[in-house]
Parts: sequence; C-alpha cells; structure tokens
Amino acid sequence: MPVYEIYKAGHDLHRGTGLDLFGPYGLSVIFVSHWNNSEGGAELDASRCYMGQSRFNHLMKMLPSDTNVIGIDEHTALLVDPIEENRRVMGIGTVMLLREGKEDNFAAGQTFAVTELGPFHKIEPQNGIPLDIWERVKAARGEARDVPITQPSADVLTLVESRDKARAYGDCKASDALREQILISGWKANDTLNGPQLRLASSDQ
Repeated sequence: MPVYEIYKAGHDLHRGTGLDLFGPYGLSVIFVSHWNNSEGGAELDASRCYMGQSRFNHLMKMLPSDTNVIGIDEHTALLVDPIEENRRVMGIGTVMLLREGKEDNFAAGQTFAVTELGPFHKIEPQNGIPLDIWERVKAARGEARDVPITQPSADVLTLVESRDKARAYGDCKASDALREQILISGWKANDTLNGPQLRLASSDQ
C-alpha cells in the first residue's frame, strides 16, 4: 500500500506493485503492518497501517479475488518457515488472516500451515542466486553452525526489553507471552532484584 501518498499526501486510494516475496512459492499475499495502530485516537482511525477501516475496505475491493491479506499488530512478528511449511506468531499482539471473506486471529505462540494461504509449493533455496554467491552463503552457514552461542542476539534483547516494560505496566499476559518467545529463541529470562538475567535454555538440559 502506498501509505505515504494516501495517508500523508492525500492521494486517491490506489495500490502499487510490491516485492511479491511469496510469488515464487505460488502464493498471492499482502502484508499490512500496524494493524492495530491507535495513534489517531477517537478522532482519526489510524489502524490498518494508518489507512483506517473505511479506506482499507475500499482497498480490499481493488485486490484480485485470490489474494490473501495478513494483518500484523504492532510489536508483533510473523516467522515464516518454508521448510516446515508453517508460520509462527511472536510478540505481544496478534496476526489476522483475511481470506475468502473469512477472518482468523492468531495469538503469540500459535502457528498455522502456510498452505492455508493458497497452493504453496517449495522451491530450491538457491533459485535466482548466482552459483558463486550461493556457495559463499552455504559456507557462511556452515561456519555459523560451528560457532557456539554465548550471547543473546539483538532480537532476543529486544524481547527482553519489551517484557520488562510489560511487567512495569502490570501486563501479565503480555509478559508471559514474551517470556515464551524468549524461550523459543533459546534463552530463559530470570527475574532478579537487579533486573532480568538471561541464560541459555539448553543449560537446563
């Protein structure tokens, strides 16, 4: 969606050409971020990536009938695994799947089959990548497997920070969901008087 042109510059509703990341997999999917944005308050509906429900409904009518829409709440992510053929929701919000006039809501920690988005088929990961580049990618992946994990990634630290804020606001549901996402990432968050401390989940095994 050309959000800036419509929301900021006041252009008429229209849709543009996207990256079509899942086209090679046989899927026609549109992602809409900031699904639950409420910055506009009671005066201005800023949900659906600032489009608002009314304009978003008009945009939906412009889409081909076989197009599925995935709405992702703020502070939320959708992990796509083409090998396991599923998608997992992470973060403190939900993911909305709009297809064939139906709306399905998936909370943090839930998964759903990628085939629910259409006639999914796998492709070889090296498709479209020059051979010499692909060989370097494989070599780098092999080297990464040989390096022991001793420090949490930036993504894990972001989850910890979000959980700390949720705990400060007394949002136990969000805090528990984020703890689960941290665990899925391979780490355990222990609360101490000096703040949260992380350790590898594998150390408990």
